[in-house]
Amino acid sequence: MKFELSKNDLIKSTKFKHISILISFVFERDFTKNGYMELLTSILSDSCEKYNTKMALYKKMYELYNVNLFIYNANNFNTSSLIVNLEFLNPKYVNNDNLIDEVFSFFKEVLFNPLLNEEKNGFDEKVFDEHKETWLSIQRNIYNKKHSYAFIKLINNMKREDELTLINPLDENLYKSIKNEDLYTFY
Repeated sequence: MKFELSKNDLIKSTKFKHISILISFVFERDFTKNGYMELLTSILSDSCEKYNTKMALYKKMYELYNVNLFIYNANNFNTSSLIVNLEFLNPKYVNNDNLIDEVFSFFKEVLFNPLLNEEKNGFDEKVFDEHKETWLSIQRNIYNKKHSYAFIKLINNMKREDELTLINPLDENLYKSIKNEDLYTFY
């Protein structure tokens, strides 16, 4: 994958001590695809082949002067975006000339080398099951939160043709139906 930046994409500043990079992959909104994206972003931001535990991943982030890496899914009417946000310390404030290379190496490792199962046809079973169960739990408990319940009632009372109905919460059955191999193929 190749990224090109124009001069308009860069905001030069001497005021801030961190460098932030935000990459957004935008696609047409689809409930099934959105369910896969939610689970995928959760798995990708948790571990990878080289840093195969949360502790190892966080330790490496700390070693890189507390680099922040956020991978999430954002929805806006009829589009969804997979957003990758990388924030790290500007190397001119530390004595590490290789910091940018190290940060991008870490970034590449997390994004493109996820922790896979032994057959290499899906994500690590333990990681997949943990994140799937977490998302199922969130869906099951959404009605226990007043603001979430009110939001769902509002959406359900709206006309189905209305574009805002596209932000309806994900169906629990969708998460139950996602298989590890299918998610890996989607990735």
